[in-house]
Amino acid sequence: MEIDTHRQYLNRVTEYITNHLDCPVLLENLCEHAHTLLILIKFDLSLGSDILSGCYSSRPRGEKPIDPTRLLRSMLLMLLCQVTNINKWVATTRTNPLLAALAGFAPGQRPAGVGTYYDFMARLEDGPPKPSCPHYTPPSVRRRARAATPRVLEHKLNKPSSHQNPSSHPKPSSDQNPSSDQNPSSPGPKPRSKPRSKSRSKTPSKKRTARARRRSKKALELAKQMSEALIKERRSMRSAQAMSDELLPKGAQERPCDMQSRLEDLLMKLVVQPSLKRGLLGEASKLRLTGDGTIVESGGNQRGRKVCWCDERCSCPRTYSDPDAEVTYDNHRKRYVFGHMLYEMVCPTNKRDLPVHLTIGPASERDFTLSIKSLDRFLKTLASHEPDAVVEYFIGDKHHDSKGNHEYLSAKDIKPIIPFSRRNGTPAPTGTAKEMSKRGIPLCEAGVEMSERAAILSRTA
Repeated sequence: MEIDTHRQYLNRVTEYITNHLDCPVLLENLCEHAHTLLILIKFDLSLGSDILSGCYSSRPRGEKPIDPTRLLRSMLLMLLCQVTNINKWVATTRTNPLLAALAGFAPGQRPAGVGTYYDFMARLEDGPPKPSCPHYTPPSVRRRARAATPRVLEHKLNKPSSHQNPSSHPKPSSDQNPSSDQNPSSPGPKPRSKPRSKSRSKTPSKKRTARARRRSKKALELAKQMSEALIKERRSMRSAQAMSDELLPKGAQERPCDMQSRLEDLLMKLVVQPSLKRGLLGEASKLRLTGDGTIVESGGNQRGRKVCWCDERCSCPRTYSDPDAEVTYDNHRKRYVFGHMLYEMVCPTNKRDLPVHLTIGPASERDFTLSIKSLDRFLKTLASHEPDAVVEYFIGDKHHDSKGNHEYLSAKDIKPIIPFSRRNGTPAPTGTAKEMSKRGIPLCEAGVEMSERAAILSRTA
């Protein structure tokens, strides 16, 4: 497989731009994508060519495959142009020669099609090619099979909507007038002799009753969400302890050969190592890391796709394009979200937050366990590529305050900078102290916060 170097890519782009400087359309597009061009010039994707070429066969039977670095650069360019649909991007690159040249395709070469991009992602997921075996199924095939297998809809059926009141009764019609039933000759209810004033009415109106009902329903839902969040947090704290006990004995084991390990190696070779050489991450022997999780909304449909011929709402099995996504409540968006939990670990230096590791998990998983998983995989990746690099500090919010996180960081000789969570209570005093302050600092006999390694000068003199 022929893989272009970064110098060849720069020469090809320079030659194309210089040959078409007299075209006003090219100059207009070049001014529009100037920032994108500067990013691609500085980003050397040929450093990860060994990882990408390892996903292809060394002896292809059909046509020669397209350079995988071109496909990766094209997908990066697609995100920089804020395009999220591969079909639209293929049409754009085939109608815009400048974007095709920036992606790395040679002049006169037809840009890659839709199936080529999906095949590239499937190869990156499957890893190095293996001989055909009836007992082995590639991960991409298993994923597509899970998405195509119908499953039963998980939410409750025939659930009343939020704007309906299940306890309300239909309004009586004129045929059901009680006065007409009692006295058929009566024309109807007698008109009031004197209209009732608003000041005399003591019964609440229908609008006030409905408003009060909605407020009480929202209060009940909020209390239910808070109780569920508290229960999940307690379970996550216990899971963090179990996760720490499980990963610490396996510190010498290598990472599994899966898609996440290949993406970690690409991020390390393309981003982290060049940043370390340029000094953007600080000293390699004193790295500072911080991490936090956020919920990423899925592009799939929460209710799936019907495969039956039922006209009305039914409980028949459905197919889900994203079978691993879950429904969870997002405190930031203040609503339920169907998606995943993304945990990002960055290195804060020189007023920059440069990402060094990314991991994704179920939407129901919290930072207690995802932080331990992410840090364990990052330390193994860092040891395989940069053996001299050392992580000195880890900074986290109160969602990292668990016994499992502190024990794991202590075992790896990493100093934690994590605020105490109020739900865990004040930590127990140690040494000669009998009480602790609200900030978690031991108090002396006079009730004053102690200082670390302090000494009384009058006694030492």
